[in-house]
Amino acid sequence: MAAPLGHYLVLGSDYNPKDDILFRGNRLVDECIQGAANKFQVSHHEQPPTPNWCLPIPGWVKGNVDASVHTSTGQAAIGGLLRDDCGDWVVGFTRPVGRCSVLVAELWALHDMLHCAWDRGFRKVLIESDCLEVIRILQQTSPSLSSTGLVASILRLIEYDWELVIRHVLREGNALVDRLSKWGRIHSPETVILVHPPSTLNALVNAEKGSGLRDPLLVQEWLRDATAACFNLWTDPGG
Repeated sequence: MAAPLGHYLVLGSDYNPKDDILFRGNRLVDECIQGAANKFQVSHHEQPPTPNWCLPIPGWVKGNVDASVHTSTGQAAIGGLLRDDCGDWVVGFTRPVGRCSVLVAELWALHDMLHCAWDRGFRKVLIESDCLEVIRILQQTSPSLSSTGLVASILRLIEYDWELVIRHVLREGNALVDRLSKWGRIHSPETVILVHPPSTLNALVNAEKGSGLRDPLLVQEWLRDATAACFNLWTDPGG
């Protein structure tokens, strides 16, 4: 059983590196990070975010989530896709969630992605959703204020012992999983786990993988850790 000792960020579309919201343990901490070593100072985030899907940094995986609700029947399905730092498909899923609002379906998509990533042993995970309301709910809710229900379940998953970033992304950066959730709603009345992409999505999978764009959010953090590791090896070669 995981201990709730993790470190995670929930970022909205108005993300500013000086206003990171850090969740630690069972409490919400609003930190103004002063030292350069503790900042995510990435110039890209001082400009409008790129609409393109980007590769996660080495050692991380990226999960994208979305939901599809039929306008007439109200029947909803969710989709999720996990890719590695080379852009390769790790696993995808679709699942019907019955008749519900778009917001509830989007929350279920995030819930299932958190389970998916954790159960497969990933501990450095970036998750993107194009539903800004989901991000706002997570930023404004603490476990003590939501002891039951779907949101509370999501918050408990978030607090596991991992490095986790959940952020809002433009719809263009979520195109593949958008099509995946629609595919699931149309083609399958049951939960489907996809170890390979459906053939109809291959072209988009390859296009996003081939872009070569690296996600800027955690690049500086990664470089700092790599530099520290090299310094430790230099100062203690026998350690």
